[in-house]
Amino acid sequence: MVTNRLRALAQQIRIQSQQHPVAQAVLADRLAAAAEEAPAPVADRLRETAAGVLALSKARPWDPMTQAEREQLADFLDLAAGSAERVAVRQAAGGAA
Repeated sequence: MVTNRLRALAQQIRIQSQQHPVAQAVLADRLAAAAEEAPAPVADRLRETAAGVLALSKARPWDPMTQAEREQLADFLDLAAGSAERVAVRQAAGGAA
């Protein structure tokens, strides 16, 4: 489920003390993959975030994300997971009615 994957990514980001460009590129790929399974509003934000992380890895290849940047990204992923969950619940309720 996409929500579990997003929460796992958030947890991984929080525990990383170093994040080099390859890790950022891998993270961007994971975000893009999660976007493929997420509901439309969440998917759009995930794609935008993936593009931003990828651009960061290319633009500042020797400048890793700061702790504050990692925390903000992890918080965003937690929020995205919650949003995806709420959309799924609404869709299930609408489909069952």
